Amino acid sequence: MIITSKNNPLIKETSSLKEKKGRKTLGSFLVEGHKMTQECLRSPLQVETIFCTPSYWEENQASFPVEQCVVVSEDVMRHLCDEKTPQGVVCRVKIPDYPTLSPTGKCLILDGVADPGNMGAIIRTANASGFSRLYLTILRKG
Repeated sequence: MIITSKNNPLIKETSSLKEKKGRKTLGSFLVEGHKMTQECLRSPLQVETIFCTPSYWEENQASFPVEQCVVVSEDVMRHLCDEKTPQGVVCRVKIPDYPTLSPTGKCLILDGVADPGNMGAIIRTANASGFSRLYLTILRKG
C-alpha cells in the first residue's frame, strides 16, 4: 500500500516534526537521506518509522526492517522533506532522553558554538584528543 495523501493522519503528524513545536510535542525528529537513515538504524537511537518512495523501496528494501517502513508517493515525500530534491527516504526517530552527568575525567565544555561545521570539527578533534565527554551550554529564551 502506498500513502498518497498529505492529509493522512500519520503524514500530517510526521510533517509537524519539521517545526520545533511538533518535535517538542511528539518527542521525535526527522532524518533525511539514505546515509543518515542507515546511521540511525546502526545507532542506539529508536527509529519509529521509515518513509520511502516506491522506487527507493524497490532498490533498498533489503536494507530496512519491513515492519518499520511506510511507502509514500513522491509528492508526499516532498511534503515530508526540507530538501529540494529528496533522496527518497526519511525516518522518524525518537528523541533520546539522556540524563545530565556531572563533568568527570577529561571533558570539554563549550559555550556559544553556533556553526554546525565548527561543532563537527570540535567534536572530531575532541574525540581524537581523547576527551570522554563534551558538554554544550544552551541558552533558553523566555
